[in-house]
Amino acid sequence: MRPLRYLLFLLSAVCLTVAASPNKPKLSPEVLKAKADSAYLHNDYKSAAEHYEQLLGEGVDVEALYNLGNAYYRLANLPKAILCYERTLRYAPSHEDAAYNLRACQAKAGIPQNPSGGMFFVVWAKDEIYGHSADEWALRALVAFAVAGVALLLSHRLSRRWLRLSLRLLMSLAVVVMVASIISAALARHAFTSNSRAVVMQPTDVTDESGRKLPTPLLPGQTVETGEKSGKNKTAITTLDGKVNGWADSRSLEAI
Repeated sequence: MRPLRYLLFLLSAVCLTVAASPNKPKLSPEVLKAKADSAYLHNDYKSAAEHYEQLLGEGVDVEALYNLGNAYYRLANLPKAILCYERTLRYAPSHEDAAYNLRACQAKAGIPQNPSGGMFFVVWAKDEIYGHSADEWALRALVAFAVAGVALLLSHRLSRRWLRLSLRLLMSLAVVVMVASIISAALARHAFTSNSRAVVMQPTDVTDESGRKLPTPLLPGQTVETGEKSGKNKTAITTLDGKVNGWADSRSLEAI
């Protein structure tokens, strides 16, 4: 009987200890955001970054990502800041402040810029399509659909010929915009889901298939395209300008 009594005594002691220990209440996203914003305004960037990280642990928040990037920039952690700005632009491609800050951080970190090459129209089309999220393109398609529907309805009710022709022309243009917006939404969605980019968090060498070190290492804050992974903590990478491709240490990369 003594072993049983001893076991019961231990279980009771454990239960009492757990019951007596204070449980920290889980802060709501609203409270975390308020604490993070307050810390940032008071120049406590370390606390702000911690609160923003906790907030993002609850789910994606574009403004929290952007503010976290600002906090890391103030803490002189450029790779982390670049990562946050890249993630902000992944979810909100039209976020102009994040795009500007990203370029500024890359310039400060000595990351070479990658100007878009090719024909002007092709470059413009890519920037326009991928510069907006799939949701933004879907909204444009809905607006164009509504305009086409209203124009069609009014064209059957008006008696003047020139008004009917004008409305039918408007309807045709709206249909073209709707189709183009649907295609752009699909392309933007595919780009989002197939994203395979990462930011280099620390200096790392690039090796070829044989393990030979390549002359151009990756810089902290540099964005690269990633591919397959090997079992030796190696990830296939290609720089955005396509000039360097090989294998890099997976532990030095942070997926966007």
